[in-house]
Amino acid sequence: MLAKRIGQGARRFATQAAEAGGKASGSRRMLGLVGFGSLCAGTFGLGAWQTARYFEKFELTEKRCEELDDEPVALWDLVGTLTGQLSATNVPSRRIVVNGRFAEGRDMLVGPRPPPKDFPRELLGSDTAGYLLISVFVDSDG
Repeated sequence: MLAKRIGQGARRFATQAAEAGGKASGSRRMLGLVGFGSLCAGTFGLGAWQTARYFEKFELTEKRCEELDDEPVALWDLVGTLTGQLSATNVPSRRIVVNGRFAEGRDMLVGPRPPPKDFPRELLGSDTAGYLLISVFVDSDG
């Protein structure tokens, strides 16, 4: 019984659609084609942009990993060239080596700081997640 009603409804819809197909004006049909075509072209353009951006980011990540795999440099060897590197457009990512100790008793707490955005606040019981600790580091040269 239900299948018979669905079949009749589908036939009626197909008949109405066939009759209305001949009545649509040419300008309305063209407007629909232009609108749908622009959506397809826009989607293709965004996909091409995303692909190009993906490979650009991949190359940057590979370059960064290669720079981080280099041997570490002593801090004072790097400081002499630091001003030149900061004025350059691509500052290299390097590991540095520093010898020294943290000065005890010269610490400073900054805060309170907010929790991370995706951290559930119910676990903390408040809107703060502690403080930032700023410590003075004294290198071995003084």
